[in-house]
Amino acid sequence: MKRQRKSWVFRQVCGFLMVGVVGVWPLSGFGQIPSTSGVASGPAIEEDSVTFTPASYQDLPGWEKEKVGRFLVALSTQCQYFLAKPSNSPLGNPLGGAPFLAARSGSTAYWNGACAALKFVHAGDEKAAREFVERWFKPYRVSGEGQALVTGYFEPEIRGSLYRQGLYQIPVYARPPDLKTVVATDGSKVSGSWQNGTFVPYWSRAQINSGVLSGRQLELLWVADPVDLFFLQIQGSGRVLLEDGRTVRLAYAGKNGQPYVPIGRVLVQQGALKSEEVSMQTVARWLKQHSKQARQIMEQNPSYVFFRVVEGSATAWQGAPGTLGVGLIPGRSAAVDPRYLPLGSLLWVSTHVPSLKTGQQKSWSHLVLAQDTGENIKGPERIDLYMGWGEKAAWKAGYLQSEGAVYVLVPRQPKTP
Repeated sequence: MKRQRKSWVFRQVCGFLMVGVVGVWPLSGFGQIPSTSGVASGPAIEEDSVTFTPASYQDLPGWEKEKVGRFLVALSTQCQYFLAKPSNSPLGNPLGGAPFLAARSGSTAYWNGACAALKFVHAGDEKAAREFVERWFKPYRVSGEGQALVTGYFEPEIRGSLYRQGLYQIPVYARPPDLKTVVATDGSKVSGSWQNGTFVPYWSRAQINSGVLSGRQLELLWVADPVDLFFLQIQGSGRVLLEDGRTVRLAYAGKNGQPYVPIGRVLVQQGALKSEEVSMQTVARWLKQHSKQARQIMEQNPSYVFFRVVEGSATAWQGAPGTLGVGLIPGRSAAVDPRYLPLGSLLWVSTHVPSLKTGQQKSWSHLVLAQDTGENIKGPERIDLYMGWGEKAAWKAGYLQSEGAVYVLVPRQPKTP
């Protein structure tokens, strides 16, 4: 019964994985299917701060245990998004990420063959799903200058109001019209405003908290707890629960261009916490227990995030849209550094995650999609897994910080007839 329900959901969501055909797919306009030997071949590709080493699927830790068919729900949603965009649309960083990947997956055009073939793979046929991935994607081990680091993030759920009333006195701001984003010479995006012909960082957190944006009709909502808003900004999206039972979904709309300073580090430097104690939960608890000091501590991080309201009802399986523009899926979406990994990249991530049942670390190896970015996500092996929303997701995200291994699965191109 459970399997039958998953198949129905898959058909409703994807609408196009209809037959279990693997071998010769009819790809009119896309050429013939690529061939694969199934073994690693070719030299490692070394670029600035990152190396891509050819690998085989046997090299991927835990590959034989992966439920690939389940993952195709996420991949098919992304493919629908790609196929609806103009041909050859760039993905993420204007420079396309690392040159090696930019030339192989830096735009939607590189996904045409795989996404066309995906239409003919049945979600419930695990063998067909596995053969599809192995035939259409070539794995490379991603190696940076250090060890891969995997963390987690989630969508907070906080109480709020559409109007300023009672306990709800803290504004949630929309992006100001004078906040602009420009592309720097290294391809990164920088936010700020123009003042007398000079591009400068926008108002800091302390200045915004002091009311410099008041009276500009930028208030989307009002919340009661400034600590809750602070962590909503760190996560970049969330859900505000109104007193009438409705839920307002918020997505990232921009930041002020000021540097991001982890306040956990500030609390350690001030002796309030020990370094081994720092987690999202311990930092939030300290701030709530020291309300008179909380504002001064939070303002040590001058970075400030603005939001937009996500229209439409929330689904049972997708969160707010990430940077790519696709709704995030718990355990299948991740934030990356697009200077190295183009948005949309198919990844294999192997790490350890905390168990809800035991609290102990357990091995975790799965296919994920690079569909988001983060202010503190820097480097080729820096992965931030999207864990979902609610208390369980918050717990998982708060205690996830593990080393791991990262592979990028590069789309193969159809052979020319």
